[in-house]
Amino acid sequence: MGKSWGDYRTRLTTDIYKSNVDTEAIDSLKPDSVQSIEEWQQFVTNRLSDDYKREKCQELRKKQKMPHTTSRKGYARLEDEMRKKSDAPDFITRVDVWIEGHMRKGGKPLNDVTEEAVKQMKEYTKTQPKGTSSLRDDGVTHVLGPERKGRVRGLGFGATISKIEANGFQRVQAKRVEEIVKERVEQIKHEMKMK
Repeated sequence: MGKSWGDYRTRLTTDIYKSNVDTEAIDSLKPDSVQSIEEWQQFVTNRLSDDYKREKCQELRKKQKMPHTTSRKGYARLEDEMRKKSDAPDFITRVDVWIEGHMRKGGKPLNDVTEEAVKQMKEYTKTQPKGTSSLRDDGVTHVLGPERKGRVRGLGFGATISKIEANGFQRVQAKRVEEIVKERVEQIKHEMKMK
C-alpha cells in the first residue's frame, strides 16, 4: 500500500514536471481528493521549485547510515557479475553480495558504520556451518535485523524470503537429480564395458 502511494506521488510529480509550462494541463492533474485549488497550486509550486529536489535528496542522504556503492547496477546485476567471476558461483551468498555492494573499489568500506557491520557479518558467517543459507538467520539478518515485509536486503526489487527459499529448494533438488543421473550414466557405462 505504501509503495503504491509513493508511486502515485512520483507519477504525479513527473506529470507536473512534463507539463510545467501549461497551467491548464497542470490544473487537469489535480486529484479529486484535493479540495481547494489554492492547496493544489501550493503543491505544484513546491514541486516545481529548484530547492525541492535538492532539499529532498539532501534529507534522504542524511538518513542513510550505510549507503551502497552499486549505483544504478543494483544487487541483482552485482550478484550476476560476482557469479560470473567466481570459481564457485553456487557458494555466493546474500552476505557476500551485501558486503560487495557496500565497499569501495579498493575493497574498503564507505564509513565506520559499514565497516563495523561488515566485520560483524563476517564473524557471524564464520560461526555458521557451510551450506546453511537461510535468509531468516544469515549474517545480514543477524547484524541489520529482520527484513521488513515484502523485501529482502541485498537481493534487489521484488525478492521475498519465500520466493528465494523456494528457488533454493528447487536448486538443491535439481542438483540431487543431476547427481543421480550422473551416477546412473556411469553405472551403465561400466556395465557396457563389462559386456
